[in-house]
Amino acid sequence: RNQVLAEASEKCLQAIYEHVLPQVTWEEFVKENKEWKEGTPRPYEFYYLPQEVLKDIVEEYQHAYRVGSELSRNLDLLEHYFKRPTRDKYIEGTNEKPGYRSYEHFAALPDVIGQDHYDKVAEYIEEAKKYYNRDWELNSFNMTVYLGPSPNSNKQAVIDNWKKYRGKDIEIDDSYWNEDEDEY
Repeated sequence: RNQVLAEASEKCLQAIYEHVLPQVTWEEFVKENKEWKEGTPRPYEFYYLPQEVLKDIVEEYQHAYRVGSELSRNLDLLEHYFKRPTRDKYIEGTNEKPGYRSYEHFAALPDVIGQDHYDKVAEYIEEAKKYYNRDWELNSFNMTVYLGPSPNSNKQAVIDNWKKYRGKDIEIDDSYWNEDEDEY
C-alpha cells in the first residue's frame, strides 16, 4: 500500500503542476528542484495555484486511489442498521403481478438484546470512532502533497519572487481556472 500511496502522491503533484501559472512541465519542475541553491526560495514558491483548485485536485486523487479509511462511515452505517434493520426480500410474482424486490424490516437491536446491552454496544462503537479517528493513510498523503512541493497559493508572493529572483515581470490571470467548467 505504501508504494500505491507514493505513486498516488507523485501523480497528484504532476496533475497539480499541469495547472499552475506560470506554466511548467513536471520534468522542468523536478529539474529546478535538483538545481535549487540555498538562499533562494524553493522552486514551488515560483508557481501559483488557487487553494480551491489545489484542494479539488487533491480530493480527486484521494477518491481515485481510495486514500483514507472508510471505518468511520462504516461504523455510522452499522449504528443505523442496528436501529432500523432491513434485508432484501424477493416477492414472488403471481399471474396478475410480476415479482419484485422489496425490503423486510425486522426488530431493531435494542428490542432484541435490551436497551442496556444496546447502550453498551453503542458505547463501544462510539469509542472505536474516537480511537480510530486518525487516518494514517490520509494524513500521510495530505502531508506529502500539501506540505511537500505543492505550489504557492499567494499570487502576489509568486509575482514578487519572479521579479526579485528571476528578474521577470509576470502576470497571473485568474480566469485561467474556469471553475464553472471544472476544466481542471
